[in-house]
Amino acid sequence: MQMLVLGIDGGDLDIIKQFDMPFTHDLIRKNKSLLLEEDLFDRGWMKILAGQKGVETGAFYMRPKLDGTFNFTTSFNTKNLEGRSDVKFLWDILEDLNKTYCIMNVPTTTPVPNYLKKGIVIGSAGGGLNVVNGIPESLVSRDDIRKMLVEDGYVIDIRIPNNEISETASLFEQLIQMEKKRTSCFIKICQKDDVDFGFLVDRGTTIVQYLARNVIEKIKVDGRDKVSESKDGWALELLERYYRSLDENIKDLFEELKPDSFIITADHNTVPHLKKACVEPFLIKNGFLHKTARTKRIGVIKGIIDKIGLLPLARKLIYRKSNLGKPLVDRYDKNSTIAFGSNYVSGIYINDYRFTNVINTKELYEETLNNLIRLFNDLSESERLGMVASPYRSRKFGEFKEFLPDIIFLNSEGIHFDDSGPSFSYINENYFSNLPMKLSEVRHAAHSGDKGKNPIMIFSPNLNEVECQDSSDLRVVYELIQGFFEK
Repeated sequence: MQMLVLGIDGGDLDIIKQFDMPFTHDLIRKNKSLLLEEDLFDRGWMKILAGQKGVETGAFYMRPKLDGTFNFTTSFNTKNLEGRSDVKFLWDILEDLNKTYCIMNVPTTTPVPNYLKKGIVIGSAGGGLNVVNGIPESLVSRDDIRKMLVEDGYVIDIRIPNNEISETASLFEQLIQMEKKRTSCFIKICQKDDVDFGFLVDRGTTIVQYLARNVIEKIKVDGRDKVSESKDGWALELLERYYRSLDENIKDLFEELKPDSFIITADHNTVPHLKKACVEPFLIKNGFLHKTARTKRIGVIKGIIDKIGLLPLARKLIYRKSNLGKPLVDRYDKNSTIAFGSNYVSGIYINDYRFTNVINTKELYEETLNNLIRLFNDLSESERLGMVASPYRSRKFGEFKEFLPDIIFLNSEGIHFDDSGPSFSYINENYFSNLPMKLSEVRHAAHSGDKGKNPIMIFSPNLNEVECQDSSDLRVVYELIQGFFEK
């Protein structure tokens, strides 16, 4: 194999250093590293696949639908960019260069392209596609490979929250087996087809780290012995087993495929999730956001349900599968709401021509933008959690800038933004609790960890010869792959 790219979803150099991973530690010590800084609105895997920022492709983790409502979507995949002459995916470059390849489990690649001649693409969940049953034809670009994956018991993905796995220990074991099977299938395909380029993504890491980031931090701060003797001792054992297995998988990849060059990278790293935030209370207090009468009634009912301890059950009923895909009723009054936020968005949108056009002149827009920034930054540092409001959309350039928030909160790494909350900021109680043994107690993907802006980036020294225009973010991975094969 000429080049191997191993993607570790949520891959974090500092976390890897906390565990017994001798082969991986040796790779890190003997090769090169690069400090990358990501814009957390952008989908990192798409930057690697297409070499462009989200503002140029529309590949954002969350974006407004821009359909005349305040609704948002996480849906995005490479199909969105099909036919774009200004977008050249990695498989297009490799096809043009007559190189064989296998690209497996990279989020946003489902449905896979159907025009490939030289290589294989095996898709993944992600990009808003969180539930996949079986191995559908849209997930694999070659039918013989799909049949092989079915026969080998290939598992596409496991996510949290999860109603099908009851014990946290069982989740860890299933993640270990999923990634072992994925690694062996990838090696089998690459050897069978004698591929020049391989790109494999391990997604189990981000599940483990989102779930148990608090325990990982305790290992770093308090030491292994103290954690081992605590109520999280059982969780430490699970983590150590998981990372030993990850190291074995990485060792198998390198020993079996013997790549001339390699890159180990990620879409983001994983940081402690200590705090939550919600812009709704701040905006309501300052007269920028107004809820509909229906939303107010639901809020009262929700408060009553919460007081009698039935909120967890109510949430399960509301979000059961039969309700998925139904359009949301606007929570905010479309005629009076001036600004609003969203789940996953560390910023504020102004209700201009993109939505219901309450702010309908340039002068009014500028006045609203400046007032919002001033009011937020005038809060005490503790009230705003050290965050600083700054203009965002106006400073971006690209076809999809309209999807971006008008204001961004700087220094928001590790603070998860929710749709609703009791105040602008509040404690993430999960982070300060022991890891639950029952998975039913895990009700949010970002249980105790969240996205960080510094993904791991380790690469072989011979890639230093490849010239790159920008080595500050994940576009450098695309440039290194392209430059390596075109030289």
